[in-house]
Amino acid sequence: MHGYIKTEEAIQLGYSTFTRWLHNENYRLKTPRSWPVDQDQEARKQFQEDLQPLLQRDDLEVWFADESGFLGDPRPRRIWAKKGSKPTTPSTGMHLRESVIGAVCPRSGALSALIVERVNSDVFQVFLDQLAEETRGKRIILVLDNATWHKTQTLTWQNLEPMYLPAYSPDMNPIERLWLVMKARHFTQWYTKEWNVLFDRIFEALKSFMKETQVVQSICHI
Repeated sequence: MHGYIKTEEAIQLGYSTFTRWLHNENYRLKTPRSWPVDQDQEARKQFQEDLQPLLQRDDLEVWFADESGFLGDPRPRRIWAKKGSKPTTPSTGMHLRESVIGAVCPRSGALSALIVERVNSDVFQVFLDQLAEETRGKRIILVLDNATWHKTQTLTWQNLEPMYLPAYSPDMNPIERLWLVMKARHFTQWYTKEWNVLFDRIFEALKSFMKETQVVQSICHI
């Protein structure tokens, strides 16, 4: 844009002046998020219309579930550094990984989670049993994506009622934001080569959010 103004409009304008003007106009340089092109906008609209009345009801709770992977050497994240410096982040190359199945209730800030090696229908059933026990006596609408293990016919739901997100719509699941915040707070500029250290780190991160229900409410607010 700066080049266009100088060459096509013949306006003499320094690059720093140009960027300062953009900042004054509330523009920031951002990296676009990858966004699925196959989203069904009608299905997304219908899902929101179906969800909103459920969120207002007092006789049930709406929870949102999802899985996320945690690495022993997480990908680099932005940090504050002096101009001209070249910050580095540790990398082991070991690809040490653990997964977490979690569910959150945005209304109450309650969080339930299970640390697992991998996710399949049998492991997901263990998580469903745990969540059902923790919410016994309540009617729970559990919002999920369309992973195959979420739709296995042999699953036992007990007091949980599944409700599925439209395809390619992770942005409509508030627990996705919780995963991002958790990784930013507890896994930035951190690494380990030991499985038990990674497990303990994930455990402590989850425990901290389970104690801070108001923080979870704020992050997962709908």
